[in-house]
Amino acid sequence: MRFLAISISIILFHSLFYSGVQAQEAGKMEINKVPASSRILQYNQPANLWTEALPIGNGRLGGMVYGRTHEEIIKLNENTLWAGGPYNSNGEGGFKYLDSIRSLVFEGKGREAEALFEKSMMARNWETESAPYQPLGNLKILHPGHAIVTDYSRQLLLDSALVRVAYKVNKVEYVRTTFTSAVDQVMVHRIESPDQGEINVYFKLE
Repeated sequence: MRFLAISISIILFHSLFYSGVQAQEAGKMEINKVPASSRILQYNQPANLWTEALPIGNGRLGGMVYGRTHEEIIKLNENTLWAGGPYNSNGEGGFKYLDSIRSLVFEGKGREAEALFEKSMMARNWETESAPYQPLGNLKILHPGHAIVTDYSRQLLLDSALVRVAYKVNKVEYVRTTFTSAVDQVMVHRIESPDQGEINVYFKLE
């Protein structure tokens, strides 16, 4: 198996390249397994619009994964990129209302819960409260020769918060898995080819 993993923390990129060994049977290795998921959003074509892309995030770093084959696009967000200075978004003393907000949610009173949350837990910083949220940029991952593919699948595994894109080029399978880690505070994009396919990619941040 061959795979490429990229770890992203804000705008710092680390590339790790691995060359696997031949498997004992049929010259193939099993694709990297992911946690089973009972709730999956699945599509048979890449996203054309931002609203069609699949979201990933850890509360600080997020992305919208388009699932394109020859030119993947991941639109990046990071929570400090506002048009204004840094500020604490937590309202002082808001923890006192947490149980009441949870109770309203469990009772199905979503609007009441949202109103109480905004009143009690959100900070009021008039210099930045109306400032626009700025995107971090677009990460483009270019795969030469992957414009024409077969057996395409794009999935969001809701239980494990993974985006997986799988397809074949000349009968060779490629699988890409993207996720964010709250523990390590990174975004990871993993590219695998269990059929010993070549992984030849270029990266651009725009």
